[in-house]
Amino acid sequence: MELRAEIMAQQGDEVTLKLHDPLLIKTLLNSEFNGKYWAILDTYEKEKITPDQRKHIYALFQDYVEYAGVPLDAVEAYFKYNFMIDFDLSEFPSLSRNAMSMTLASEFISYLIEYYIQNDVPFRKQQFYLTTDTSKMLYALTMKRVCWVCGKQHSDLAHVEAVGAGRDRKSIDHTQHHFMCLCRDHHSEQHQIGIETFIQKYHIKPIKFKKDDLKQLGVM
Repeated sequence: MELRAEIMAQQGDEVTLKLHDPLLIKTLLNSEFNGKYWAILDTYEKEKITPDQRKHIYALFQDYVEYAGVPLDAVEAYFKYNFMIDFDLSEFPSLSRNAMSMTLASEFISYLIEYYIQNDVPFRKQQFYLTTDTSKMLYALTMKRVCWVCGKQHSDLAHVEAVGAGRDRKSIDHTQHHFMCLCRDHHSEQHQIGIETFIQKYHIKPIKFKKDDLKQLGVM
């Protein structure tokens, strides 16, 4: 069992820890280990892979497991090996705590997401791009018509600035407008609650596109 905790105080060889998961705390208190609780204290380095990054990576692995129907260890080995080759790493990457840098972990997440987008692998996790180079990911998601919020494919291209109500779409310079890619459900929600509320709710930052991209998307 792995418990996340914050070191609150230290005096000599005694350390006071604060646990952060109520459910695991309850489980721990209901367990018996011959009257004692033993733990291994492993320090967390700020510049190393974070717990959230590790969770994100394994969530993405699980997406591929469900998509391809192959074992998790095979998926993990496949992507680690190809990441090592493509990034010219000197050794097989490890996701163990403090084994990978935070920067390399971010690059690995981006690598996985780009692969999924290009190969139409469906996502289960909402806001799966938030720990990556966001603008780059949102561009890739839009070009493949993947919803920014839920990852659903064949989604709509949504204008942020209003272009209806009598405005001639052919005379509008769409390169000066911001866009999002949303599935029908989230596109409808965006109209219902308003663009500003929608952006704040899902932490979205709409982006602009060049003319060639807009032509490919069927806007121009």
